[in-house]
Formats: sequence, structure tokens, C-alpha cells
Amino acid sequence: MWYSVELSNYCQLKCIFCPKQYGHREKGRMNLDTFTSLAEQIKAHDSQFPNVRIALHGIGEPLLSPILFDALAYLDKLGFKTIDFSTNGILLTDETIKKLMSFKCLSLIKVSLNSSRKNIVEEMSQATDFDLVVANTKNLIKANTNKRIMIQLMSTLLNQDEMIEDMYNLFQGGNFEVVKTYAHRVKSLVPVNKATNKEFRDCIYYAQYSLFIHWDGSIAGCCFDNTDRQLCGKVSDGIFSATVQAKIKEYQKNNPPLCIECLESCK
Repeated sequence: MWYSVELSNYCQLKCIFCPKQYGHREKGRMNLDTFTSLAEQIKAHDSQFPNVRIALHGIGEPLLSPILFDALAYLDKLGFKTIDFSTNGILLTDETIKKLMSFKCLSLIKVSLNSSRKNIVEEMSQATDFDLVVANTKNLIKANTNKRIMIQLMSTLLNQDEMIEDMYNLFQGGNFEVVKTYAHRVKSLVPVNKATNKEFRDCIYYAQYSLFIHWDGSIAGCCFDNTDRQLCGKVSDGIFSATVQAKIKEYQKNNPPLCIECLESCK
């Protein structure tokens, strides 16, 4: 089991493959009390601590969260070792990069650039600045000391011929990885458009393997669920309480409703 913790569901971008703009959840940012309670519960009850994975992102940009650095500091204090987050790269300033490098718990930073081609990035992600993100990512790679830096390549209908090597060529030199993923429309959440279609990939992250904590403390069984359709409870209920665990086990035994619809739509 791993945990995806949505510190904020605000984002500057409107990517055409992202479910953020197609859901109905209220916008907000997680408060520090909710986060510290969650972290303490995971430390006390998850047998994989301190190496349990916590990803500090959901449907939003984590660098827009006012508690990101406080959250990382608290995870350092508790002794976690494998924390990561994904960013669109717009706010990776030199000062921010320096702060991020100081946290021992932070093991991986992923930049979702999504293409090595400027025209493709700007068509997929409204309001982004390709040149700025590339420059910020190069600075991140240069400043990196002991963390994994990952750059995401998103395969869509717009760039199916693009190769991982194209992204490596864009960021020549330095210690980083490129990971290729595929646009995933999710039944009834992301409409078929010029970037996505239903054939691209099945989901492997449903409730059997991971939990997703929304900014308001709701526990969900799907990273793409922007509708609150399949909640397991709240952090305040106790993530390892009998009630919440019973709901999680129900999802593990029988795929939750959105997962069933989604997997059927991908066949």
C-alpha cells in the first residue's frame, strides 16, 4: 500500500488529459493539522515505515500548497525516507529547489513536462511556459545532490511517435530519468479529445494497492476520482480504524464502482 496525499487541488494549468476540470469537488488546500495526523497514523500503523511511499500530489500542483515545506519538515522529523511529488515545474525557482534539496525524506521529484516538443506541450497544457519549465528543470538537475529526478513523457494522440530519447536529448547530461506514461481518460471523467481515447491503458492503481487522501481529509480509492464517488472515510475517522479498514477491504475484494466502470471502458 502507498499513499497519495493531495496537499492542494489548485493548479495553474488546464491539461486536456487531466480530470481536474471535469470533476465537481470543491477547491481547497490541506491544513497542517490534517497532514500531521495522517503522517502520525501511517507511522504508527504501517509496517513498511519508514520506507512506506507517500506521494505529495493529487489532482493539483503541490508547490501551490502553503504547507508543503512544513509537511516535508514534519516527515523529516518523524523519520520517513521515501517521499515524492510530481510538479508541473512552473514554480521550481532557485530558492524553491534549494529548500527541496534540504529535506532528507524527499527521495524523488517528478516534473510532468509531458513532451520534448514545445508546440505539443502548449497544446496539451494551457497557460504553461515550455521554455520556463525546461530552464527550471535543468536548474533542478544541476542542483540535485542525492535525489531521483524524473521527467515525465506523456504519450497521447498528439505525439505517439515521440521517444524517450527525445526527452533525454532535450536535457543533455546530468543525473535524471525519463519515464513514459500514457493518457488515461477514465470513463465519464475525461472526454475523448485530441489527446486521449479509451484504448490507451488500464489503471493499475485502484484501491488494492493505494489510497488517495484528498485535501479535505477524505480517503478515496482512485487518484482520478474528482467526484467523491468512492470514498472510504476521513483521516479524522482514523485511517486504520475498523470502519475505514472495512471499506478498504471491501474495495480490495470488489473493485469500487468507478474502477469497474473505468476498467470496462478500457476493454
